[in-house]
Amino acid sequence: MALRPPDGRPIGQAWLRERLALRVPAPAVQSFIIQGARRTEVHDGLTMEFYPPKYGVDDTVVANLRFALKHEPFDLGVVVAACKAIEPAAIEAWVRAEPSGAFSRRAWFLYETFVGQTLDLDNVHSGVGYVDALDDTLHIVGASRKSSRHRVNDNLLGGRGLCPTVRRTARLDKSIGLEVDNQARALIQDYDPLLLIRAVNYLYTKETRSSFELEGEQPGASRTERFAAALKAAASFD
Repeated sequence: MALRPPDGRPIGQAWLRERLALRVPAPAVQSFIIQGARRTEVHDGLTMEFYPPKYGVDDTVVANLRFALKHEPFDLGVVVAACKAIEPAAIEAWVRAEPSGAFSRRAWFLYETFVGQTLDLDNVHSGVGYVDALDDTLHIVGASRKSSRHRVNDNLLGGRGLCPTVRRTARLDKSIGLEVDNQARALIQDYDPLLLIRAVNYLYTKETRSSFELEGEQPGASRTERFAAALKAAASFD
């Protein structure tokens, strides 16, 4: 669902989605230029960010992509669809004009990562500092991997095949602050290790049976044991 105030002009990801006619869901955070003060409104889980005219940008893909990179939490569905819809020359010209720019390099990195096309650009000079792909004040990020070509710290939660993005919100930060994992570790210290092993094995077996029931299958004992063993080793799968 896309919301639009009657006196607002879309900017950033909302502009990209509308102007490029992208067939993707509206981003959870949408930005608009209005005649008024900077403010935020939330409607049924959708966040609307209102910016005064001084935040306005040119009516171009690059200008609005820059705004999104600078101010908005990513909706990769919109950003990737936009990258696929525009000519690669637009990103190439941007990078050539700003070879050490943080936003141009991030856009370049995202384009090559998710479109899968290498642009006609030389690697960034080694003297340029690295910049994070995602702003960790706006997103939950992964372990950082360096992309030396773009001089970008790849802290995405995945890659081209599968890459979820998780917005950092006050509610999520509060939940993280509860440190449930530490509470769980403290709790199990009071129990007999053998009892815990029996309980865990019971849960693995129960989950195995439920999984096969969902598929309408009746596996033999050997297959059930292999499936339970796979569940136990899931954390170490490549």
